[in-house]
Amino acid sequence: MVRPHEENEGLGLPPELVRRLIDSVTKVDRDAIPALAFRLATTELARVSTFFEALATSGEVTYEGEDRDWLLSLTSGSHHSIEAVSLYNVDVGRHHFLTTDLGRRYLAEQARLCDRGVRVRRIHVLDAADAHGEELREVCRQQRELGIDVRILNPADRDEVHGPMRDIIIFDETVSYETTPAAETGDDGPIIVATRLVLQPDWVRRRGEWFGELWEVATEPFDG
Repeated sequence: MVRPHEENEGLGLPPELVRRLIDSVTKVDRDAIPALAFRLATTELARVSTFFEALATSGEVTYEGEDRDWLLSLTSGSHHSIEAVSLYNVDVGRHHFLTTDLGRRYLAEQARLCDRGVRVRRIHVLDAADAHGEELREVCRQQRELGIDVRILNPADRDEVHGPMRDIIIFDETVSYETTPAAETGDDGPIIVATRLVLQPDWVRRRGEWFGELWEVATEPFDG
């Protein structure tokens, strides 16, 4: 069941933050800063406006490329649960997301959540039967030490669940964070071409049910 928006139900954004934004914007003097900086400020204002418009009207917003701020903010702001489906080639394999600076910050924030009693679950979806390497063993061991509940989904088990495998994270059963990797073009592995946030309750509920199906057929990390 999707949790209600306990903290924000019936309320707008914090008035002090809205006033701070408006005050800051009105203080920007195009004659007092370089033209390039003014163009940057204009672009950022348009981006922020588009973000809020999309959330308010469609409950969905897309970022072209690999996001950083959304991921860390959603993680640190979660109060109940995080459920992640991690594609091997994106997060552990050649792309090595979980070993990047962003990946390490993401895991460190999850460790803090686990210490506060937030349940964090992750399913590593393998892309080949021979992907049971030492690298994945170490990843699972490290995440378990942080308090993350980890399982592995083998290619042979995929027939038991419906739909294509996707790299997604469900925060507090209310926000679905979904990344789209590009086709691999070289030794560096896939890159993220788009990141999408979806707040639509029915969509998030279906994503949660899909995660539950995967969790049931996934197995505990291998030993030995």
